[in-house]
Amino acid sequence: MEGWSDCLREDLSRFGINVIIFEPGFMKTPLVMHEAFRTVSKSIESVSKETLNEYGGEQFKNKILESLKTIEPDDPVVVVNAYVNACMSQFPKSRYVVGKGSWVLLSLSYLPLWLRDRIRKTLI
Repeated sequence: MEGWSDCLREDLSRFGINVIIFEPGFMKTPLVMHEAFRTVSKSIESVSKETLNEYGGEQFKNKILESLKTIEPDDPVVVVNAYVNACMSQFPKSRYVVGKGSWVLLSLSYLPLWLRDRIRKTLI
C-alpha cells in the first residue's frame, strides 16, 4: 500500500490532489492485544538456526521479542487526531507515522523479505 500510495501521490500532485499516508503503530484492538506477539514469535521460531544465525542468532530473536513486549499500544483516537490534523492543515505532511509502537512496524520494512512475508502471511 505504501508504494502504491507514493505513486498516487506523485501522479496526482500535478492536479493539485494530495495523497497522504497514515502509518499507525500498535493500537488497542483485539488483533494487537492478543495476536501480534504470538504471530511474530511463531514466525521467528520457525526460522532455521542457520538463517537465524545470519541475522545475529538468539540475540536478534530475543531483541525483537523483548521489544514487542515493551510496546504499550495506543488508543486508536491518536489516529483519528492525525486524520483531523491532516484535513485541517493548510500544508499537511505527506506521511503521518502515528503511535508509540509505529517504529516497530517501520523497522519491519528493513527485515529480509522472506521474514517479512512470513509475518504478513500469518497475519492475514
